[in-house]
Amino acid sequence: MFQAVLKDKPVYILGNSGHAWVVIDSMSVKPVGYLSMGVAEQNPYSLEYMGIETDVDLPVWSEDCQFVAGIGNNRVRRLAANAVRANGGVMTTVIDASARVSSSATISGGSYIGIGARINAFARIGEDCIINTNAIVEHECEVGDGSHIAPAAVLLGAVRVGAGTMIGANSVVKEGVRIGNDVQIGAGSVVLENVPDGETWVGNPARKLNK
Repeated sequence: MFQAVLKDKPVYILGNSGHAWVVIDSMSVKPVGYLSMGVAEQNPYSLEYMGIETDVDLPVWSEDCQFVAGIGNNRVRRLAANAVRANGGVMTTVIDASARVSSSATISGGSYIGIGARINAFARIGEDCIINTNAIVEHECEVGDGSHIAPAAVLLGAVRVGAGTMIGANSVVKEGVRIGNDVQIGAGSVVLENVPDGETWVGNPARKLNK
């Protein structure tokens, strides 16, 4: 099960732009600093820039602290979170107070469960995932590491989503469908059949997009 943000330890967030600000709004303990490739152009929460996650000499690695993911891009978020782990840091999970998570669901570290999201019975959420605003993950679904279920998307019962996949806003995935790794499902799509790794599908019903 996930490790939630603890109030008695300082928090650092990965990233400092739009998605990071959404995550911060859901946190009961605000971050004191952020890690990123560089200094953010905007810093509305006045966070201290600590450096880049891959720098093994950062002083934060020797602190008794915790880290949360605030990066929207799946690949970049996963790389940053794994860099934190490689340096001995612990990725913790943020669950908005308005979200509803079944007591039988499993959420791995580094994930974000957004405003109004629903995760129902025996669903499993991998590491470093985003279950965004008002998204629904129904019973027995599985969401692979580093995937993003965008706002108001719905996974019906027993859907399997691979790692690094994006399910676009307002999409619906039919019960029992398997979606592969590194897949892109366009916003508003209705997915009625299995989707292989690495493909982009759009539409109602969703079909493969030929690039």
